[in-house]
Amino acid sequence: MRRIKAFICHAMLGLAACGLSACGGGGGSDGGGAGVAGASDSSWLVFTPSSINRMSYVGESQAVNVHVTSRKTIPEKINIGIIDGKGVFTTDVVINAISAMEYKATLRISPLLPLGTYTGSIEVRICLDDPMVCQKPVDGSPWQVPYKIDVASGADLRPLAAWPQAPAWSTYKGNASHTGFVPATTDFAAFSRRWLWTDPAVPALPVSSVAVDAGVVFAVTGIRFGSDWTLWAISESSGSVLWKHAFGSLFNVNPPAASNGKVFVTSTGNEDGFFWVFDQKSGAMLSKQARSSQWQTYLAPTVLGAEVYTGTGSDGGMTKFDIATNTFGWTIPLPRYDGWTPAVDETHAYAYVDSSLHAVRKTDGIIDFKIADPRSKWAGSTVNAAPVLGVDKAAYVVQYGPNNGGSDARLIAFDLAKRNIKWQLSGRFRSNPVLVDDVLYVVNDSFLEARSAQDGAVLWAWDSRDGLDTRFQAVNDIVATKNHVFVSGKNTVYTIDATSHTTAWRYPQSGKLAISANGVLYISAASGQLVAVNLK
Repeated sequence: MRRIKAFICHAMLGLAACGLSACGGGGGSDGGGAGVAGASDSSWLVFTPSSINRMSYVGESQAVNVHVTSRKTIPEKINIGIIDGKGVFTTDVVINAISAMEYKATLRISPLLPLGTYTGSIEVRICLDDPMVCQKPVDGSPWQVPYKIDVASGADLRPLAAWPQAPAWSTYKGNASHTGFVPATTDFAAFSRRWLWTDPAVPALPVSSVAVDAGVVFAVTGIRFGSDWTLWAISESSGSVLWKHAFGSLFNVNPPAASNGKVFVTSTGNEDGFFWVFDQKSGAMLSKQARSSQWQTYLAPTVLGAEVYTGTGSDGGMTKFDIATNTFGWTIPLPRYDGWTPAVDETHAYAYVDSSLHAVRKTDGIIDFKIADPRSKWAGSTVNAAPVLGVDKAAYVVQYGPNNGGSDARLIAFDLAKRNIKWQLSGRFRSNPVLVDDVLYVVNDSFLEARSAQDGAVLWAWDSRDGLDTRFQAVNDIVATKNHVFVSGKNTVYTIDATSHTTAWRYPQSGKLAISANGVLYISAASGQLVAVNLK
């Protein structure tokens, strides 16, 4: 018998106030220990998910979270054992209390499993004596949680081919309108991990959101005030490094943008403000021009045609860069905020800062108009947002509020033609919206919601707690194709079918998302991993 881990507690309120203690392993059968009594009422303890269905990779140890809810208290001292007779999970189990009656158990899939599919059940015992014997089980014990674990190779370098209508993923949310949408159809049966990359010298450095152009992935790694800031060019086909540029010690290097055969990067800091331009193929630095800044951070510069727009300025602002001449066209002051980038259309560049949507004329940098947001509440100097532009002359923004995704967050639609607020909704919004035709996708509390872009009405919703292994947290990331929505939670990226509104696929990692024109999903993780997933 394999006893993964046990914990002992005095439980006067549910199963709370428990101390963990590791127990020995060992091979053996699946069967229960001697004297385990049949259950008379097991319904008071609920496991979510009720069965585990996960994917892992050879040589890796993926985490599996199970939420446990108790509906009654147990006054006696109890012992809890988790039994796995097949060695599918490791002995590294952690149990944390969410509340007095709710808990999260984190198990890890064994990295020693070879390629294949593994089925069985873990057995949860709650006993008044030793769970290895369990001659005094509590009412309802033991519980069985079935599992199906698919272990894949982790490297599927199938030939790449571009979607006919898909553009390059050049900037934040893919394009200058920041819609996060790729006009292509995906088939979850074809999904597989293509490759996984980490910085070979410093593998734990966070990876920025990426830009992908002409079969090359561009990413920045580093931490604030660090000495290892690096821009990477990685082959989309193989995951190998084509070139890199070491920036050295800087306060911050922001995510890259890529277009017109070049890569554009901004660095910020009191003496570290620069606008960098690199050749996509060779990595040669084409220019490095000083730009004033203080301690702001920004999202990736926004590219549209032959122009680049980005935040700048010691006291806040926006600047326009001309790609052909390698010069700045204009720089204007704006209220000092960070965590944003402008959205750009044929006539204007738009920034949501200081409780207003600012519309800046592209030709001369003049603020053409502002749309005030009088219900905005101070949420600090970091916006964590960029406007999303719709074909109906609307701009959509999430304003997180002082509680960072709490009940005072809002989803706002600005009417750019009438220059007023078209509609606004309060909620627990925890992501920037994604726009697919006339549908907005946004995370609201633990739900992925599909809302009408016309009036904000809910069209359908998917609940992350419905049989899944985590809950969302602010700020999440979303991208979409014609038939799937990809949403990043706390430690999992979920693929939601836009027709059936059910989970089609998941990957056990979270991070910033991007989809290339070659049909590859990218997950940039704060843990230092860049994951490439084939979508076709």
